[in-house]
Amino acid sequence: MEGQLHPALARDLAGGKPGHAYLLIGKSANAQAALLAMALNCFALRAGFPCGKCPACHKSASGNFIDCYIFKPEKGSIKIEQMRSLQKVAVRLPVEGQKTVVIIEDADALQEAAANSLLKILEEPPLSTVLILAVQNPDKLPSTVISRCRSYFLGAESTLPAAEKIELAQAQAEEFLLELQQKSVADILLFTARFDKDKEAFMAFLLALWQILTEMAAGRRDCVFDPAATLKSAAFTERALDLQRRNANQRLLTDVYFLRLAAFLRKRN
Repeated sequence: MEGQLHPALARDLAGGKPGHAYLLIGKSANAQAALLAMALNCFALRAGFPCGKCPACHKSASGNFIDCYIFKPEKGSIKIEQMRSLQKVAVRLPVEGQKTVVIIEDADALQEAAANSLLKILEEPPLSTVLILAVQNPDKLPSTVISRCRSYFLGAESTLPAAEKIELAQAQAEEFLLELQQKSVADILLFTARFDKDKEAFMAFLLALWQILTEMAAGRRDCVFDPAATLKSAAFTERALDLQRRNANQRLLTDVYFLRLAAFLRKRN
């Protein structure tokens, strides 16, 4: 199993309270789902990262960990029969590890009936089970499924910001959203100027904003904005992240992004 667990996922696990369901978004989502499954059953986590050396990690790396189940599309889609099978394994208690982990690779291929079947599990998840949905296009998933997962946008490893910039961005993002209602257009443009020549800082800030907005939309964080606008803003932020990774004109992107984000969120509940 190659690669390293995304820092945002490691921070989640380091908190000691893993979620019952995760939605991993990006080209590396399937690979990150496998690494997250490894970490969930690692006996010697290091700041949320799997050690890679314990028996559970070795078995996970070889694909032989008995408490991990993987579902993937069959002939281009994930069908209700597969989700019925998933319902059966999801209630199994772990045998070797700490959690029963169920991975759905390319979950954006869920048929409508299959998504509805999955929703039943997400609404009443077994305490010992963690579900991991890996997707590239979350727009294909019902909002009811998305709202019941901890969602993470996974950029390519080569574009991940440094850890210290991620920590700074989290504080900046929370402060920005808290003060957004009082900011004028001039204030917002002045704020965006700090990112003109620092692509990594802007990427870190977008990642932090995306996570906060997603948590607000899912009800895992207090939300002072209109719920529908918050969900729309999270999706808009995800598109901005994609454009940033594709080397869009940064000054134009920052100005347009922040002004449109402010327009989305001006309406309060």
